[in-house]
Amino acid sequence: MKKAILDCTRLAQSHEQAHAYLKEMLDLPAYYGANLDALYDCLTAVDGTLEILFENSRALLSGSYADRIADTFCQAAAEVGGHIIFAYEAPPAEAPDAEEDLSEQERNRK
Repeated sequence: MKKAILDCTRLAQSHEQAHAYLKEMLDLPAYYGANLDALYDCLTAVDGTLEILFENSRALLSGSYADRIADTFCQAAAEVGGHIIFAYEAPPAEAPDAEEDLSEQERNRK
C-alpha cells in the first residue's frame, strides 16, 4: 500500500505549485502533465492501494483550486473502487470566545 500525507494548504496555491507538490508527494512519473486530467490518469493507474491523509482539510472548502483537486481525487476513487482511500485530519477544536465563557459563568451564578 502506498501512503501519502497531503497538506491541503499547499493544494490551494497556484496551479503550478499545487501540481509540483502533488508530483513530489505522490511520486508521479516524469511525464506527469501537471493538470487535473493528468492527475486523474495517474491516480486511476496506480498499482495496488493508495491511502491519502489530507491535513488542513479546511483549505478544500475555500473555493480555491484545491476544491477541484479534491474532486479529481473523488472521481478517480469512484473509478477504481476501493484502491484509493482517503482520510481527513480532524480540525482542531476552536477555543471558546471569552464572552461565551463569561456568559456561562454568569448563568452558573444565578
